[in-house]
Amino acid sequence: HIAAVGFDLYCRLLAKAVEDLKEGKGREGKPLGREAEEGSEGSETRERAEGGGAVAYDDPMAPAVTLDLPLLAVIPDDYISDQALRLRMYRRIAGLTDTGDLDALAEELVDRFGPLPQEVLNLLYQVRIKVLALRAHVTAIGRDGDQLVLKSEALEHIDRQRLQGRIGDAARVARRAVWMPLGEQSDAEWQATLERVLRAMYGAHR
Repeated sequence: HIAAVGFDLYCRLLAKAVEDLKEGKGREGKPLGREAEEGSEGSETRERAEGGGAVAYDDPMAPAVTLDLPLLAVIPDDYISDQALRLRMYRRIAGLTDTGDLDALAEELVDRFGPLPQEVLNLLYQVRIKVLALRAHVTAIGRDGDQLVLKSEALEHIDRQRLQGRIGDAARVARRAVWMPLGEQSDAEWQATLERVLRAMYGAHR
């Protein structure tokens, strides 16, 4: 389950499961028939995701940016009912490394399965944040009370005062982290702020 292992690891395990499906193996390593390979409908617990999808899956257990955002980010089984297809879609989403490809996949999902439910929008958002975080040399984004903390040791090597000027009151730049208060912001507001802060951090390294 997502909440038990964290979303990054969960996606890695899903990636491995998809590879097993492609190789025609079941849970016990036995070949799957065509019907099983195509997948079957199954329930999937809607648990709160603890992080966002990882960016690369050359090694399913490779380290990635750690996210802990207050969002439910899953593909509901009533949106994509076929379990094997849902696993493959998780892997495609988690393997994205470019925001343009992310937008293209969102359009594909709408074309194939209909309007995106909020949980899927959240999932795509978290992958977008993961991509931006990697570019901005951010290693983790987590919550501390009513603030988001963006950890980055690379901040020691840039002009932090200049970065603070670009960010303004949206966040406080420290030596190894940026502190972003959530306050009374709506989900849409803090999500937009987080994206803007990450883009400013990325720009500070260029």
